[in-house]
Amino acid sequence: MTSIFSRRVWIFLSAVSVCAVASAVESTPASFFAKHCTECHDKDTKKGNLDLAALKADFADTENFARWVKVHDRIAAGEMPPKK
Repeated sequence: MTSIFSRRVWIFLSAVSVCAVASAVESTPASFFAKHCTECHDKDTKKGNLDLAALKADFADTENFARWVKVHDRIAAGEMPPKK
């Protein structure tokens, strides 16, 4: 009896933690860009000729994908966002 109860609790807690992680992952990029990027890379400012609002999450489009790779590489290299 205890074994069945323990398994159910373990399954429930696993499901809750997976949902929490998935939720955090979905909101992280949008929050990061809103906090660090869109002030300089929006449709009005376009520093570096980059408008993140116009950049879609369509990774099947090779040109669009290449732009996202550049964004990723700049962030990963620590070049962006600039230190204030």
